[in-house]
Amino acid sequence: MPETEQEWTRGPLDALAHAHQHYLERTASAARYAVVGFDQSVEGSIAAFLRYGPGSADSSPEAAAARAPKSKFWPKLRFLEVWLHAAGRHLEIALEEIGRVHELRNELQHDGGWMVPDEADAEVGRRGAVAVFDVLADAKSAAQFGPNTGARLAWEKVPPRRPAPDAPKPDMEPSIGRRRVSPAAYAVAQREDPQHEGIHYTRLLRVMAEAQPSLGVSPVSLLSALNNAHDLFDRVAPGAYAWKPPSRRDITDGVSGRQLADVVYAWCRLNDPERSGSHYNHDIKRGLEAWGVRIRGGDVGKTIRNALSGDPRFSSERGIFRLVVTSHDNRR
Repeated sequence: MPETEQEWTRGPLDALAHAHQHYLERTASAARYAVVGFDQSVEGSIAAFLRYGPGSADSSPEAAAARAPKSKFWPKLRFLEVWLHAAGRHLEIALEEIGRVHELRNELQHDGGWMVPDEADAEVGRRGAVAVFDVLADAKSAAQFGPNTGARLAWEKVPPRRPAPDAPKPDMEPSIGRRRVSPAAYAVAQREDPQHEGIHYTRLLRVMAEAQPSLGVSPVSLLSALNNAHDLFDRVAPGAYAWKPPSRRDITDGVSGRQLADVVYAWCRLNDPERSGSHYNHDIKRGLEAWGVRIRGGDVGKTIRNALSGDPRFSSERGIFRLVVTSHDNRR
């Protein structure tokens, strides 16, 4: 066993090697199996890391959810997102792209039709599988499982599958209002994901375009709607969202405004003493719910964000709120 290979890595490496063999064949059928295998390697790398590798000592809520029996893909990707941030590590590929390949794998395995992934999608799958394995195993596998050099048969010409939407750019503006997009997305998500486990926004966008082409939803419009409709959707992993059952709580009961900001301040003092920052919806909302705090309003995440925005005790960047260091803190 090579020095960089640890016992827990044998399963993920086997899946990666098998997928890479298909990837090098450069045929339509092999391309399908390559994408499936690369996605299996990603999921297997995270699962093995958590159950048998260094991650077995991780007691975070994200690790527990990803380690649970019969855990699905999205909790694992969410764990990887949190782990990368905590460990100060970086992937050379966006986690949203890894999630997109997972949805493509589901389409290949479960939709039943004959669809062949683009060569570019197979390459994204390869890059994602190698990157996830390497960052968790602290290894370098790129040379062993490198890109296809074209030495074998040319990629088989097949009818193009439905193109993936371009990734939205930060400076793009929503093309239509969120109030029109959110209900349409919610209805499609309920139908396509009845167990509300999570659905990638690119798949949601394709289905919406087929069902309501006149709506004219763009990637940035959909993401803007999903990220702001906290009463309708939870972001369960990078690029993936789960619809929420209608709430039965009394939206007029609970705290908001300055009172809510005071509670958040206390929560951050206790749970984020290093002031590394907490996301208002992913972290703070869940933390307050665990505390049993009742929050007023139909959209709890929006209520929290509004309460903290402009409060001098907090600084914010892209939804991450940090306690501001004051002169009082320096004197302690």
